[in-house]
Amino acid sequence: MSNKKKKNGPNVKECAYCETIGAHLTCSKCKAISYCSKACQKQHWKNGHKKLCLTPEERRPLKFTPRGVGENSSNLHGAEEGGGDSGDTNCPLCLDSLSVDAVCTLPCKHAFHQECVEQLRKHGVQQVCPLCRAALSPGPEKLFGDAVRMYVTVIHQVGGDQQVSWQFLTDSQRQKMVMVIGMLTSAATESHARAQYQLGSIYHSGHGVALDVEKAAQWWHKAADQGYTDS
Repeated sequence: MSNKKKKNGPNVKECAYCETIGAHLTCSKCKAISYCSKACQKQHWKNGHKKLCLTPEERRPLKFTPRGVGENSSNLHGAEEGGGDSGDTNCPLCLDSLSVDAVCTLPCKHAFHQECVEQLRKHGVQQVCPLCRAALSPGPEKLFGDAVRMYVTVIHQVGGDQQVSWQFLTDSQRQKMVMVIGMLTSAATESHARAQYQLGSIYHSGHGVALDVEKAAQWWHKAADQGYTDS
């Protein structure tokens, strides 16, 4: 920590492990985390980044947020948009009708019953979308847990809910919040009520994102529709 120097500008990067200013190495997988040395990169990978590291493609659900929020009916037609061979509202796995409260829309935008996707993960035969072969996410529960742990770390570093502090995040903290939003969005898209509620709270408070009351309300409504009482 004694190597820290005062930042000179917005392009100066901070080591994600030791927080030394002037990091010049970047994680080759996520391309979002910087390090001051190979030693720090190796230690950070061993101490948790391996589980949280997401490629830019795996974080892509963020781009789909405007379509998925407040448009339940569009989720039901995800197979048609994602290149599937069915544009109706039946689950491609069990062929039963999809209902709004049971829909799981994968990052590839194909829609299934939540229970059907969980069964795929449980058996572990093919951890890919049955229609387009895109890799399945780790699951909404794990995504939510990893996101919350990282979010809590940033909260402690920033100093709670002080709005002024959140306007001056370090590069490392901003990168972490990008990953938090990405994981929560993926989990929320898979009908995870707590992730939907947490995502709404983040947009409502403007923690690491532009404050957006309308988007916050939309995510809260989604969680409330599933019976999540805090919403």
